[in-house]
Amino acid sequence: MHNIRYLRVILTRRCNLDCFYCHHEGNVDAGGSDIDYDFLCLAIRMLIGCGIKKVKFLGGEPTLYRHLSEIVRFVRALDSQTDISMVSNGIVNEDVLGEVVEAGLQRVNISLHGLNCHTFRRLTRGSEQQLERILQTIAILKKKGVLGKINYLLLKGENEDEFLDVLRYVHEEDLVIDVLNYLSDKEPDIFRYYFTFTQIVSMISDRYPIARREPHANRYSIDSERLYLSGGGTVNLKVNQLNEIDWQDTMTQTSFRQQYSLTVSGGSESVRSNFSLGYLDNKGIIVNSWNKRLNM
Repeated sequence: MHNIRYLRVILTRRCNLDCFYCHHEGNVDAGGSDIDYDFLCLAIRMLIGCGIKKVKFLGGEPTLYRHLSEIVRFVRALDSQTDISMVSNGIVNEDVLGEVVEAGLQRVNISLHGLNCHTFRRLTRGSEQQLERILQTIAILKKKGVLGKINYLLLKGENEDEFLDVLRYVHEEDLVIDVLNYLSDKEPDIFRYYFTFTQIVSMISDRYPIARREPHANRYSIDSERLYLSGGGTVNLKVNQLNEIDWQDTMTQTSFRQQYSLTVSGGSESVRSNFSLGYLDNKGIIVNSWNKRLNM
């Protein structure tokens, strides 16, 4: 456990979008909804005591979790040095953003599913108003100084025709974008939506000069390669997701998920939970839980 420093917490499976490619952080069981707040506090206290230094909140859509501000504030009070971040789809009220930032949230990554209304509706079953809200949220977070990066899933045959528009947006706004890829386990051909690392770099460099290209070691998560565009904007490619070489061996060797049963006790109360623990690259773990309180 002493090498594990990064905790990813799924707060809820609820979401206000319905993307066909959503991986649900590896959890296909549709049962349950929100994580139990008391269990979460006890578990985080224990894990930070074991050496966790970075906590990232996920969903579903984490801003739908009614205890979001409270859990951020709780983590911040436990350890003022803990890095606290969140991944959101950006469909969130500005007041909610203000509350969680005030509570101690340091960074928000936004999942952008497209700039074109037609593409956005087709991929997410969302609305034009929701897309407008996402772009407004990105602008608000940037102004507050807490915008981390944009997550963009590039899908062959689905949204590559607008990829250059997304790059232009990143270039003009001087943003950082994670370009992600997709190996589908729902299709006969798992490469149906897949672009190789080389193909993605070629698509970028054909339109935008790359000022420099260098590996980027992430302290707590997957290492990446960064492309710095001339004049503004940074493209982040997750190395062991997009590398063309030995992708199957890499995926097999670097990650697994297993079910556990845990009882966490604190003071006069105990919470027992069946939860999923995933392990990635010797750096991070992911916990999600839908529990019932025990009268003990």
